[in-house]
Amino acid sequence: MLVVVCLVSLLVRLAFPLFLEARASGIAAEHAITAYSLVTGHGFHWDRGWYEQVVALQKEQKRLIDLEDMDVPANLAFSEPSTDYPPGYSLLLAVTFKITGQARYIYLQLLALVIDSVAAPILLYFLGARLFSRHVGLIAAALYAVWLSFAYIAFEPRPEGLLSSVSLGLLVGLYLFLSQGRSRWLALMAVLIAIGVNLRSDMFSVIPFLAFAVLLATRGPFRLKIAKGMVAGLVLAAVALASLVPYGLVQRDAFGRFSFTTPALATNVWQGIGEYPNHWGAVMSDVQIEGLLATQGLGYATPGAERYLWGKIRRAVIDDPAWFVRTTLDRAKRILLMQYNWGITRAIKNALDIPGEKVSAHCQTWNLLPGGATTCWGLALAYIGTARSLILLDWSLWIGAIVGVIVFRKRPYAWLLLVLPLARLIPFSFIHVEPR
Repeated sequence: MLVVVCLVSLLVRLAFPLFLEARASGIAAEHAITAYSLVTGHGFHWDRGWYEQVVALQKEQKRLIDLEDMDVPANLAFSEPSTDYPPGYSLLLAVTFKITGQARYIYLQLLALVIDSVAAPILLYFLGARLFSRHVGLIAAALYAVWLSFAYIAFEPRPEGLLSSVSLGLLVGLYLFLSQGRSRWLALMAVLIAIGVNLRSDMFSVIPFLAFAVLLATRGPFRLKIAKGMVAGLVLAAVALASLVPYGLVQRDAFGRFSFTTPALATNVWQGIGEYPNHWGAVMSDVQIEGLLATQGLGYATPGAERYLWGKIRRAVIDDPAWFVRTTLDRAKRILLMQYNWGITRAIKNALDIPGEKVSAHCQTWNLLPGGATTCWGLALAYIGTARSLILLDWSLWIGAIVGVIVFRKRPYAWLLLVLPLARLIPFSFIHVEPR
């Protein structure tokens, strides 16, 4: 039965390249140009002029543009280090460029779709079967297989498409480490953390929560609990930092300063403030941020910009801490409810929309099939109706199996399913939540 689930999952995901085009994305363009730079022997660099050409053409044609479909600029110069994102996704993209001889996104997209269609259902089945029952595992795997929001995220040319399998692998590794106590499972978690932080460096925020889970689950004296949790956390942190050394070296090349994190973190937090009406002049617009920084003689996503924006953020927090508490809780609530284009509540709304109203690609895709809108609505209700059996993943928060807490007192380690969602919810509650 699990084989059938994986085959269905693969068929659902492979339908996306046939029916939809991925969204135009400046992030994808920067990854692609960095990958092209790697393939041509220029390292983790990119050309801003070419990037601006790609983005302009994407806006004009309202679709994602492959570098293969563009002429390489005559004055191309990979002189600017690529610092906005960790190197993992660009490196994977470069591998596909090199193997195929074509600078196209589709090859890595297909790889991500295959990984997501096989690895995620198998890992979900394992967790569901070990923590609850085989029936629960199959339901969780089957629901993941046919739920289009997850399939679409795997289809997008962004690192998030690979993170579902990484995060589920971390949960499986954590379960096995807690239940068996063998160091090889900690080693597996370390490998997955290294992969994860190189796809998104904020994956590092998961480590303290994994260590806390080890502390809680360890039996024996309190000192032993503390020691085991600290060892697990230190091992994972050391591996994560070591794997990010290349990213730090790229930033040193750009700014003369070694750093493991993106130089746009304060920008995201400031835009998070701008997501709500405020009296500090913060808005979500990238253009506004660039203009603000320009008035100070600062460049976008630079260490100087980070220091300046962190200063504004600190003054705002001191000025009105209650405002930050309210907005953070509100953002956390919206994240948990997944109230954006690819979430459950929006999926139900789209399925019930009157004909002619604009709906997301989620239900538009189902509408290609007879009774598609009803199918989309039925799947949304199936998620809610089988809440106790569900291990659900959101594209960035891994809000899986929180619904399983109803029975966790009777099931050892079921509570650990709260670890990763909480780890991701806290940092994301402070930055802006873009509509998806």
